[in-house]
Amino acid sequence: MTKKLLFLLTIVTCFSCFDTTTNNQDVWVYVEVLSEDNDGPYDVNMYGQIKNSIFERIQNDSDTKGIFLIKNIRYINEDDFLQTFEDDQFQGSSVYRIEKIITMDVLKSDPIFTFNKDKLHESCKKILAAKASNTGVN
Repeated sequence: MTKKLLFLLTIVTCFSCFDTTTNNQDVWVYVEVLSEDNDGPYDVNMYGQIKNSIFERIQNDSDTKGIFLIKNIRYINEDDFLQTFEDDQFQGSSVYRIEKIITMDVLKSDPIFTFNKDKLHESCKKILAAKASNTGVN
């Protein structure tokens, strides 16, 4: 019984990071987090969207434990192109521990719009073209 209660408390605590208050707009960020695999620790650098309420809590050091969801991930691939994290296997979102954040910066918009088109991977060019066709901009 105590294991089940402990598990439920852990889940509730973790999901409290996913705030449902009114300040829940998504903001674009650049984030660097420390990750680890069998070869040891390494930095993960990415662009993506998180809830503004989560960013404010991290920024104010009011919630430095737990997890956060980053979605619509973009990263610089090995060929120095901005690429999406989404493919047949991955949805384009990931969850990280707040305490593993090395640095985080807020961006004004999707980085796809700030990179030169010749530095965009095909996956990002498709998104750019789709957004342009939705707004009537070429």
